[in-house]
Amino acid sequence: MYKLKIILGSTREGRIGDKVAKLVDTLVKEKQDFESEILDLKEWKLPFFNEVGSIPSLKGVYSDPIIGKWIEKISEADAFIFVTPEYNHGVTAVLKNAIDSAYFEWKRKPAVLVGYSAGPIGGARAVEMLRPILSYFNMLDLNEGLLLTFLNKDSFDENGNFKAIDTLRPVFDTVNKEFIWWTKALKTARDESV
Repeated sequence: MYKLKIILGSTREGRIGDKVAKLVDTLVKEKQDFESEILDLKEWKLPFFNEVGSIPSLKGVYSDPIIGKWIEKISEADAFIFVTPEYNHGVTAVLKNAIDSAYFEWKRKPAVLVGYSAGPIGGARAVEMLRPILSYFNMLDLNEGLLLTFLNKDSFDENGNFKAIDTLRPVFDTVNKEFIWWTKALKTARDESV
């Protein structure tokens, strides 16, 4: 089983991002291809990046020990799903900061992007902003992903479950087929190059 980290890029009070991350995790677990874990940036409390050099140049000596713990957590993953709202036509600062707080640990791993919003865009502009950022790390950003539109608290039941999950299952089936293929291919290639 491959290790998947679902990174939630919203820390706002009253957010629905935690419910979206739970929805994604539910869809992933139904397929049983991944051992998944949600990394909620609200819980990680990463400081804004202010190191004296780039992450690789620091050679494991960071100004805050949580950075080292974050890097260890990211290095465990074979693949990632980024769950992001759209703030002012872009990705959240906290998500960009979390990405900047690691380096080699992202490389040659696949990623699926899940955007969400209360309106008709579904976080599409945040997703498009993430693509060149992930590309810099030589991550494989799958074209397949999810854009969830018109989401609000009423989209979820009292237990935080997405009411229309059945409409997403066929879409996620397509996403997952490509995702597992690329996860397997890239992990095999990474293992062979060690």
